[in-house]
Amino acid sequence: MDHQFWLNKWQKNEIGFHEGDVNRHLFEFVTALNLAPSDVVFVPLCGKTHDIHWLVEQGFKVVGIDLSEQAINQLFTEMQLSPVIEEIEALKRYHKDNLIAFVGDFFQLSPEIVTESLRTLFSSQDAFIKAIYDRAALVALPTEMRPKYTKHLQTIAARAKQLIITYQYNQSEMAGPPFSVTDDEILLHYADNYETTRLAHEVPPQGLRNLSEVYESVWLLTPKLPAGIVIKDINECPQYIEQISQWHFEEWNHLYPHDTQEDFRNCLLDSSRNHSTNAPKSWCMFHNNELVGTASFLSSDLPCEPSLGPWLGDIYIHPRFRNQSFGLILVKSVSEIIKKNGLDFYLFTEDKIGFYEKLGWQIIKESVYQGRKIYIMKLA
Repeated sequence: MDHQFWLNKWQKNEIGFHEGDVNRHLFEFVTALNLAPSDVVFVPLCGKTHDIHWLVEQGFKVVGIDLSEQAINQLFTEMQLSPVIEEIEALKRYHKDNLIAFVGDFFQLSPEIVTESLRTLFSSQDAFIKAIYDRAALVALPTEMRPKYTKHLQTIAARAKQLIITYQYNQSEMAGPPFSVTDDEILLHYADNYETTRLAHEVPPQGLRNLSEVYESVWLLTPKLPAGIVIKDINECPQYIEQISQWHFEEWNHLYPHDTQEDFRNCLLDSSRNHSTNAPKSWCMFHNNELVGTASFLSSDLPCEPSLGPWLGDIYIHPRFRNQSFGLILVKSVSEIIKKNGLDFYLFTEDKIGFYEKLGWQIIKESVYQGRKIYIMKLA
């Protein structure tokens, strides 16, 4: 199956794979992706799917890619959008409002192109893909292409949740596409890096091309923590409080010059005694049973901004483990825990703006504290 196969399908309007309405499974299971307004959803091999119309209407930002320029043209026309069209390396990029769609070979879409596009065309806090919606990409590819596809997809959108729709049937009854993708194959491609949950498994109401037996499945893929990483509430590991208080005192005493190491220690002790979900809470990250770093949920953290809070603070990675993605994993994981409180929360930083922007934080205010310029950020 080559590029011309799909281009011919669009040229001849042989697009039976195009649903005339929003997919019912997207309606039912989009909440499983735990998305917030303005989060970025990636739709690979998107065609002109009405699912994109619906996702944009819900307030999400959408990135799609398809081989057929005819399909992407029709997508924007049907959405009544007049896009800006640019050449981006081997691809064309269509953009208008909350929609970016690339034309070209999926395997030519690099993480660098995606990141640059999100930063310049959306906004810096959206410079990563939060979720992948794969209704018609995996099942559109023959067996020999699927390993390359799934690997490249994870390269483009590392640690994004995925919602995937597949079919299972006797492949000898139909050549495909759509191809049959078994449960075992989902596990083969994704189980190393994702927790896999099958949300639905049923006979499609309209059947599929007179096949004698066919099932449609919906999969939720949730990224796993890398092997050996564990994040624990500090009340599970109070024996590390003395060591952590020394780390925190040495790292931040310049911002809290009147606090002693004992003051830092007492804050951690308060967190260790708290068994509720409210602030103060602290967490420790371990890698292969070695303490790597910390993070906390604090009711107050910046004396010059008493009206703001609660705060994500005490974000510390031991120097030996920096620049190895431990900080990204820690902040992302702890933020997900805190978000369950349903509260807006903040952080401040002197010089790590880009780091937090990658994780969805945006600057809301600049200030000066203890003679140093700081940036107050909020999770978008």
